[in-house]
Amino acid sequence: MTDDSKFVLRWEIDNAKAFQAAEKAGPKVFYEGGTAMAEKSGGKMKPTLRCGVDHSRPWKCAVNLSVRMKGYLKTADENIIFGEDNDLWRSTQSFYWSLLGHPDYAPNNTAVIEFNVHIVYSERFVDTLELKDIVYEQFLDLLNVVYFQTAGITDLTGPNILKLADRFQMQHVLGPVQYHIKHSKGFDTVQKLVMADQYRLDVLRDHCLNSFNSFDEWSDKMKSYPEVNFSGDMKIAIYDRLMKLKPQILVSRMTVNSKFVLRWEINNATAVHAVGKTESGVFNEGGFEWDIKMERNEKFAKFNIECGLNRKRYWKCEGSAHLRIFRSDETFWDTSVEKFLFGDNNVFWTPPFEDISNFHWRYLTHKNIATADKVTVEFHIHVTNSDLGESEPCIFDAPSSKSNVILKIDDRKLHVYKEYLAFHSPVFDTLFFGDFAERGKDEVEIKDVVYEEFLDLLNVVFLQTQGITDRTVPHILKLADRFQMKHILGLVLYHLTQSKGFDIVQKLIMADNYRLDILRDHCLDSLKSFAEWSEKIKSYPGVNFSDGMKLAIYDRIVKLKPQMTDNSKFVLRWEIENAAAVHETGKAESGVFNEGGFEWKIRMERIGSSSKFILGCGLSQHSHWKCEGSKLLRISRADGTFWNSCDEEFSFDDNNTHCTSQFSFGWNALISRVYVVEDKFILQFPIHIISSDSGEPVRNPSERFSTPSNRSDVILKIGSKKLHVSKEYLSVHSPVFEAIFFGNFAEKGKEEVEIQDVIYEEFVDLLNVLYVVSMEITDHTVLHILKLADRFQMKTIIDHSLKHLNQSKGINIVQKLIVADQLGLTDLRDRCLKSFSSCAEMMETLQSSPESINFSGEMKIAIYDRNLQLKIQMTDNSKFVLRWVIDNASVVHAAGKVESRVFNEVGFEWKLKMERCEGEKVKITLGCGSDKSRDWMCEGNVAHRIDGTFSDVDAENFVFNDDTVLWSPQPYFGWAVFIPPYFVANDKITWEFTINIINSERGVPVAGIFAAPNNKSNVILKIGDEKLHVSKEYLAFHSPVFDALFFGDFVEKGKEEVEIKDVVYKEFVNLLHVIYLEDVEIKDHTVPYILKLADQFQMERVLNMSKKYLIKSNGIETVQKLIMADNYRLAEIRDHCLKSISSIAELNDMLKSSPEVATFSDEIKLAIYERNLQLIHMADNSKFVLRWEIDNPTVVHAAGKALSKVFNEGGFEWCGFFCTMAECSSPKGSIPAITRPK
Repeated sequence: MTDDSKFVLRWEIDNAKAFQAAEKAGPKVFYEGGTAMAEKSGGKMKPTLRCGVDHSRPWKCAVNLSVRMKGYLKTADENIIFGEDNDLWRSTQSFYWSLLGHPDYAPNNTAVIEFNVHIVYSERFVDTLELKDIVYEQFLDLLNVVYFQTAGITDLTGPNILKLADRFQMQHVLGPVQYHIKHSKGFDTVQKLVMADQYRLDVLRDHCLNSFNSFDEWSDKMKSYPEVNFSGDMKIAIYDRLMKLKPQILVSRMTVNSKFVLRWEINNATAVHAVGKTESGVFNEGGFEWDIKMERNEKFAKFNIECGLNRKRYWKCEGSAHLRIFRSDETFWDTSVEKFLFGDNNVFWTPPFEDISNFHWRYLTHKNIATADKVTVEFHIHVTNSDLGESEPCIFDAPSSKSNVILKIDDRKLHVYKEYLAFHSPVFDTLFFGDFAERGKDEVEIKDVVYEEFLDLLNVVFLQTQGITDRTVPHILKLADRFQMKHILGLVLYHLTQSKGFDIVQKLIMADNYRLDILRDHCLDSLKSFAEWSEKIKSYPGVNFSDGMKLAIYDRIVKLKPQMTDNSKFVLRWEIENAAAVHETGKAESGVFNEGGFEWKIRMERIGSSSKFILGCGLSQHSHWKCEGSKLLRISRADGTFWNSCDEEFSFDDNNTHCTSQFSFGWNALISRVYVVEDKFILQFPIHIISSDSGEPVRNPSERFSTPSNRSDVILKIGSKKLHVSKEYLSVHSPVFEAIFFGNFAEKGKEEVEIQDVIYEEFVDLLNVLYVVSMEITDHTVLHILKLADRFQMKTIIDHSLKHLNQSKGINIVQKLIVADQLGLTDLRDRCLKSFSSCAEMMETLQSSPESINFSGEMKIAIYDRNLQLKIQMTDNSKFVLRWVIDNASVVHAAGKVESRVFNEVGFEWKLKMERCEGEKVKITLGCGSDKSRDWMCEGNVAHRIDGTFSDVDAENFVFNDDTVLWSPQPYFGWAVFIPPYFVANDKITWEFTINIINSERGVPVAGIFAAPNNKSNVILKIGDEKLHVSKEYLAFHSPVFDALFFGDFVEKGKEEVEIKDVVYKEFVNLLHVIYLEDVEIKDHTVPYILKLADQFQMERVLNMSKKYLIKSNGIETVQKLIMADNYRLAEIRDHCLKSISSIAELNDMLKSSPEVATFSDEIKLAIYERNLQLIHMADNSKFVLRWEIDNPTVVHAAGKALSKVFNEGGFEWCGFFCTMAECSSPKGSIPAITRPK
């Protein structure tokens, strides 16, 4: 399934009436591939579509196709398989031919026909070519750069790509690689020069040599590379540069006018105040060009300075500046002085003046600042160091071995390579090689272009040494669109999506002018609220978007409307009748509340002596919805007062419809006179919705089965309702249906088959999960889907249902046990029972549920066995002492280390080691081990002492498992304890370790269910000398890699035993457990290799599980999460990690203390940079006052409490709260938590 598997082929038929009269339209060739035609047949029009590929080898493409005319009329979906023998499709449905000229369907005499294409499956069989002496991964990196221009070149891949690009003479790849290496901080200058020398990269060579400012600097660099031996040409170039370095910086290139003032008189200040931004003209001072921009940033003015040197390279300008703002009485005030550094790759600077926040935007119209509607500011510039650089060389000025045509622009000429331009541009391809007068000419005139702008385009096309910048992107985009350069448009698109130099409206204007749908969607998706859009568009009163852009903006705004609902605060009030009966039953459930645009439900259950509250939120018949906010629980007392809990956050969506509150409240409150009045118990959930999205309506679940289709060949009758299905498809998934349709039964061959003892809606849910891959099983549907899947023996659906049950938090454990008991699901049963950590917890849960009485004998035996396990889990021997008598203490003192024998205690093997560490301390290492063939864990604490001391060293906690077998407490004793007389007697010293095991598991053997063949396995995976028995279909379902391995055209196809290389046996078994049974949960120590294997085998579901675990885990350092996010392209994890960093100091500590950050990709580095900027801005307004005016103090006095509004200051949300001591008497207090919206 490719990223463009869904698309629309839009055919605009101009002069539609003429085509109507001609009774034929087309052919229309689409850019995406394919040709469309329409012909009149019996007064109707049947659209025709041809699908083809650009080679003669076998191919096929299965698509779902429909046709729409002008958005009003649409044919039903049809499923077609195109191939080399069948590349033409004619619609079985039609439109009236007369509509082609009808004004409603062809306004302005233009009819529009759209083919909605969904590629379900495609294959292209290609030839094989063997390449030798190449590393596969390195060649793959090269292909990514060649085919996908947005695939970044990194310090890791750059040298390898450079080597291959040079070998295959890929000039257009050498350019980007050279550009990356030139600007990279990951290589020092000598390393760059070595690459420039090896691959003859003159631009890189000159850049490196010009960066040296003194002979000493060059000498210091070369000292680190004594073995480097440059070529003769490189040595000559180095010599020439060293001769120029006699003065450290050449006087001729130092500016003389080092101090100057940029005075800017802002006219029409009132109009500028309304528009929200303005820009100065260009100042030519100090040998550079300066431009100042001022724009509104919330309430304040923000300045941006641009410094440039047109058509120059390797220039720089370093110095300081301060801003002076004049008052109307001709006095002024100055800001702080700040340093700047401009260069050919850094032309923008936003001055971080400390006191600029004192300049409010409203001052532009204030009488003390503006005089005659004019405001005057000055930038006082002091240039301390500058280099005017060198003129940018133009490789197109003169003929070369690679040029074979001259492009003439006005009176200037450019020498280029026509084949290369034709490769990038179909316009030039037609110009040079089509039937035009320019074909074969030595000189071709290009009109209506600016020479300098076209030169920028050529530099990007041929060399890319001059990267696309904010300055050049508008005219490069214009020219790339004119000459239809898809590759350059892709680079421009990437630059614009990343650029901070254009605001969202400017980007949308470019996206509209040049039909850049990806940029349009990127911009619109970044909008978070209607207010944000309104604020942005206010600054562009004259902008006039196309109708298409207006529709896209409208659609986005419509989606933003429900994001903050009008009814964002409400109360769910639940009056529980017959409270005493509910107390006995152990559970109760409310009706449905319709509030805030969602459906809410409350469930209350007994857990031991406490109450558990489960809040459900849903939006029926909608997909991709979400609801985030906070809640608290309020329970009414008989005297009219309340018990309040603390605030809790919630986050619901279409895959997470329940949350269990952490509130602790006694179950006996249901029969307490303090809370119950006339056998009625009242509780309330005050809800505050912070953010919500109502998603999209979903189609009727039974709609796809309500009418016949080209896939259906039988009717299933349930009561009076009918479902049209495919008997072959049902038979593949169910041996029961296979027997009904094709066995020796009366139903065989019938067009209509009755299905009895099922509920129509439940059976439709089963069909939807079976037919539609994207249809998720939910808490609402899982129980009846599982029962039906068991009845019809649908193994795949059973496995999916069990996975959902295992993960679900919305279905209680007793309900899961009941289902496991009824359907004989031993894996689910064992998993549920294993979740109990004590006998008391298990028995309280079961006793609170009357249904547990009806368990089968098998279930009762399993519960008994688990109860017995829990009783002996804490053995009498859980606390023991390891006594270690160390002989020859004097020898140990001299040697600096000693090891103990192995102690066998409570089923584990223990070993001790001591060694001298820094500070002459004793470093103790405790080792714990168990059977390596199974997972195990041992958790507890240890205290130690030397025989002869009066007390133990304070106990410290440890956790051992099959991956962590060593642990060291903090050093306490000095190494001198091994010297007499204090602790050593007869050259012996005795150490005692008191170990208290709190929790331990010895697990199941690693291979588990995969150790031997079973009725579900049909292939053996061989890893080293170990073998695993698995189901190839099940693995193929989860992994396209295994799908290709088992069922593609590989040598492994059909084999009974397949070897899997480059994986660790135990790690792979843990992956299988996660996929099959999930009896091995993802943990801190397993997630790195689970993630690696899931990425290797493209297991999307396991990747998502790993991402969820990483977000929740507190045991993995942020930098380790970022490394994983970087390695496996997990943008969600990257953003989560960076958002968790709350200060600049914290960010800097992470960067300084973690050497791994040097290996981060550019994408991560950019994200860290952006977070750094956010943290800087958060601290600007560090002093402020929260002023709270309390209205109606008499009413507040009577109520006993008051809550302020939310103040937004300093980048945070603040809220004030006070109450009487009686009102705040609950154990946890009743102060609501105010948190930043997610």
